[in-house]
Amino acid sequence: MKKKVIGLLLLCLFTLSSTAFATNWVLVKKSAHLGATQYDSIDSDTVVKDGNLLMFWISHKIVWSRKTDIMMFKTEVSLTEPRQYRSLEFFSYSNGEETKHSTTPSNFSDPDCDLSFRH
Repeated sequence: MKKKVIGLLLLCLFTLSSTAFATNWVLVKKSAHLGATQYDSIDSDTVVKDGNLLMFWISHKIVWSRKTDIMMFKTEVSLTEPRQYRSLEFFSYSNGEETKHSTTPSNFSDPDCDLSFRH
């Protein structure tokens, strides 16, 4: 019985855990502006290609003198022209505390949008 309970708990842990807490972040861009440093990273473990779509987690970490803000997006990018992207899931943290979480997908971006890491 004890093994069944442990097995069920492990199954729940793996099923319900979010990829937003991914661990293999690769720094793509570092920039400084308005007194803060911004680090833009992609989690290489979450990159998945499905037909003409590419999905991955992206993180924007903004470090201020007294606080750190982190925004993480599960992003879907169309690999066909015109290239577009949208957010499938979103987490926001301020000083380690979750401030927002959304699982509502956004609309695809304007086809003429800039796909760089700028806000």
